Amino acid sequence: MPPKPAPPAPTTGELLSLPEALRQAHAHWSAGQAAQAEILCRRILAASPGQAEASHLLGLIAHTHGQPALALELLNQACRADAAPAVYFGNLAEVCRQQGLLAEGEAAARQATKRDPGLVMAWNNLGIILQEAGRSAESVNCLERVVELQTHSPEALNNLGNAYVGVNRLDEARRLYVQALALRSDYAEGHSNLAFVLGELGDYDAAADAAHRAIACNPRLMNAYINLAGIEAARSRPREALQWTEALLTFAPTHPQALELRTRLRTACGAQAATAEAPAASTDAASVGALPAATTAPAAAQAQDVDD
Repeated sequence: MPPKPAPPAPTTGELLSLPEALRQAHAHWSAGQAAQAEILCRRILAASPGQAEASHLLGLIAHTHGQPALALELLNQACRADAAPAVYFGNLAEVCRQQGLLAEGEAAARQATKRDPGLVMAWNNLGIILQEAGRSAESVNCLERVVELQTHSPEALNNLGNAYVGVNRLDEARRLYVQALALRSDYAEGHSNLAFVLGELGDYDAAADAAHRAIACNPRLMNAYINLAGIEAARSRPREALQWTEALLTFAPTHPQALELRTRLRTACGAQAATAEAPAASTDAASVGALPAATTAPAAAQAQDVDD
């Protein structure tokens, strides 16, 4: 399919109606021309301060280009309009979450679900905010709603699986990860999360296989390396665990959990070597049991990012 032609850039003195200016701004944004979209939004706001649609779009542009404070200000401004659509509040919720403003994000997400009970991104983002706030049971309710609305979404199934882990429903979480992977076999986060749950259930061989698949799908997925190292440690294989930890540190040299794990594993490898070299009859030989599993909790649930 040939690429869509870029929308024409407005001339400085061109007079546009408000609907036409908004249409052109959205067209530029959709075409990846943020600078032109920003110019139009600012022209609209200069002529009509607080105009909701221009404020919303300019807030998305600010968010995308690393201006979190401005994005928050503009999205809040857009949501002050009496007729602000639910998606404005859903986007505000996600921007708040990314800035650690969970209470504000929850309020915005709840307003989004109230204005449009069928808006999937609102329920999804509310569920993840509640999960991050440690309110796992409430998160489950929201993410179950998402799966009802999007039964064939791997991300929705993965997120609900993460929520089930939070309330210790591990078998149900495993089932959801398997369903997600049946829909998308190259879903690295799904494989890594499945590895975590299988490790928690004590099925280390299957857990290791899932972690290997996660790394094959995404060689830079840090949780997968930590999970695999933890699985190998739980199988009393500290050398293999250390190899995976070192592999992670080659591209994430300051990863705090990997650094701490490497220290523990080096000690365990030394103790294991000393045990192997000691006379069989020695009663002083150190006993090397399985290290506590170093697996991480499932990869962060995937919020639906700001949506035009």
